[in-house]
Amino acid sequence: MIRILLLAFLVTSNTLIAQQNHRDSIDVLHYSIHLQITQLSQNFISGKTTILFRPVFSNTTQFGFDFQKLTVDSIKFNNQSVAFNHELNIVRISSEQSHEVSETLTAEIFYQGIPAKDPTGWGGFFFSTGQAFNLGVGMSVNPHVYGRCWYPCIDNFTDKATYDFYITTLPTHKATCGGTYQSDTLNRQGNKVWHWKLEQPSPTYLTSVAVGDFQKVEYNCQGLQGNIPIEVFCSPGQVGSVTTAFAGVPQMIQIFENALGPYPFPRAGYSVVNFSSGAMEHIMNIAYPGNAISTTLADQTLMAHELSHMWFGNNVTCATAEDMWLNEGWASYCEALFVEGRYGIEAGKAYSLNNHKFVLQRAHVNDGAFLPLYGIGHNDTYGTTVYKKGADVARTLRGYLGDSLFFGSLKQWFAEHAFESKTTFEFRDFLTNYTGLNLSPFFDTWVFNAGFPHYSLSGISIEGTVADIQIRQNRFGSQFMGDANKVSVTFFNSPTDTATRLVQFDGRYGAAQFNLPFEPKFAIVDYNCLLGDATIKQEKMVRGSQMAFTDQYFTVYPQTYTDSAWVHVTYNMVKPCNYGQIYDGLELSPHYYWTVNMESYGNFKGRARFMHTTSQNPADTAWSPLPADRFEMLYREKPGQPWKKIQIQNNLSWTSGFCYVDSLVNGDYAFGIWRYDIVDVPSEMSKNEIRILPNPAKGKIAFEVGMDQFQSIEIYSLDGKQMGTVSPVIGSTVELDIAQYPEGTYIARFLDGAKGAVSPKFVVIR
Repeated sequence: MIRILLLAFLVTSNTLIAQQNHRDSIDVLHYSIHLQITQLSQNFISGKTTILFRPVFSNTTQFGFDFQKLTVDSIKFNNQSVAFNHELNIVRISSEQSHEVSETLTAEIFYQGIPAKDPTGWGGFFFSTGQAFNLGVGMSVNPHVYGRCWYPCIDNFTDKATYDFYITTLPTHKATCGGTYQSDTLNRQGNKVWHWKLEQPSPTYLTSVAVGDFQKVEYNCQGLQGNIPIEVFCSPGQVGSVTTAFAGVPQMIQIFENALGPYPFPRAGYSVVNFSSGAMEHIMNIAYPGNAISTTLADQTLMAHELSHMWFGNNVTCATAEDMWLNEGWASYCEALFVEGRYGIEAGKAYSLNNHKFVLQRAHVNDGAFLPLYGIGHNDTYGTTVYKKGADVARTLRGYLGDSLFFGSLKQWFAEHAFESKTTFEFRDFLTNYTGLNLSPFFDTWVFNAGFPHYSLSGISIEGTVADIQIRQNRFGSQFMGDANKVSVTFFNSPTDTATRLVQFDGRYGAAQFNLPFEPKFAIVDYNCLLGDATIKQEKMVRGSQMAFTDQYFTVYPQTYTDSAWVHVTYNMVKPCNYGQIYDGLELSPHYYWTVNMESYGNFKGRARFMHTTSQNPADTAWSPLPADRFEMLYREKPGQPWKKIQIQNNLSWTSGFCYVDSLVNGDYAFGIWRYDIVDVPSEMSKNEIRILPNPAKGKIAFEVGMDQFQSIEIYSLDGKQMGTVSPVIGSTVELDIAQYPEGTYIARFLDGAKGAVSPKFVVIR
């Protein structure tokens, strides 16, 4: 009796699952899509789709398919007409008998109408100037996959099937689809029927159709597994420009095969469509915008980006929208691989570093917050973080693993998981197994948590050829501290005589001792820019005329015109650490922080200009100086030393400006500000008439007052928080208990009704 009840429960449960979660209850094997696309001026299509599928659950009687907007005329289930319900973009049919997982079923759905477009204008089905075509994802629809706008289907990232496309067009038009061309024939009405076959299991969003007055431009590529035909369909007036612009595609394929393994499809294809807002990576039939046909780097990298999706996305597909960086982040990094393969290593590095700067300064602004790569929200699936930070993290993984493990693992990934859908966790675990390295800490640091680590020297001691160093990890955009950090440190005898060593550590701090082949003059963290941490680095030779480090908001002006210097500048996107006290109470900027290393030749002397653009630089969204604030320049020769204020020519304001340091030397530089809106400016009267002893102080502090009496003393921290009050003040010496005060600088505001306020400062130490 118990077994019978349990079986009844399972049958009922499976039926409910099939009703409520239709995408998980059907495994589609094949789609046969027959469409008439002859009424382009009416934006109208009609036809039928036959779906070959199996139930996922036993004893299933109800089935549902995604289908948006178009009108369903009739449905045949296993060749028998059946009733159906089409509501909330789902077509549901019921069978009079239950079906098992071993059965292969068919649903033949007839439909017609005007297909849908995404409300944002990106995605769906388009009719434009004599063309009809689809874009397989919708930016705002949920789910983003958008096969359902032109045929009934199971619309997700994981249900992969094979396809036959039979597209009827006007006799003057061609139809292109994903897969390989089979035939074109005239029907009784004098129209053409184009047959394309896609035999590689594919999700619905990567299927495609494009109809128009197309001509074909052909190329060939000798791939790792034989010849790969390349077909580009375009309008007759575009043939000349297309022939030139797409001539580099064979080399693109070879570059990606060298990095990722064999091209996974029997042909490569593009259809140039009347769309101006981007491209779509449909399998073997990339929808490419007509306004991007050129040999400029921007257009060539767009071609390469979409082509690389044949590996990242089309061969191995992300399992969910939350895993989208596996598609788009990696395809964005493949742009740099293309540049590296065509123009050289330095060009590829420059392309990646330009993206790195963009990510640090724009990703959190464009997306509204610092976001992790995995688990991204629906509105950010196709945002800056996924594309640009995804590319930066792919580059970082290459630096972390080294080229041999990096490219070897990618080739094996595609070989083992061809035509599957995978999660970020599965990718992490695969890399761990392949490399023999635990990649969980790396993914925690770079993928699963928001923000970027920042690595810097926190201490360095050199005794002859022995160097003891300490490294500190900070974070830009969150508080997470990563483990298993692998950070290179390059020691310099000269710009051409260096030694690089690797420091591995967990948490915030790391330390190491190295025996070097020379006595180093200085050291630079991640000099080769292998990691996507929160720094922007650049080096240049300076001689004779000024040299601008634009990305670092820094310029060097030689004061000697016959001598030169090699200058390396690191622009740090985090607030510098304060070792010791800044006794004059300056607050350190959270973003304007530079590390300068310089090798001078001859009698070179340089003047330096440090700039800020708070009103324009997105990096300053976390720092809001006020109109009354005064900027100062702070300097320390070595990490671990206290900051000190230095003399500058000050042209800094709260919105923008610059300052000049007359004599540039090696060390750290940072802007600091005085918050004059919080307290009054200290005057000579305060120094003459009030003494604070001791200063710095522990436990208790004494104020010696030269005047007869103040009404009260108010104590403020530098951020304006009132810490305490002494009232009234009687006598020439007043003691204050500061045992509970955090270490730092404070303002003692002495109030006298007749003479106003006097505001000296004191420092609490521990």
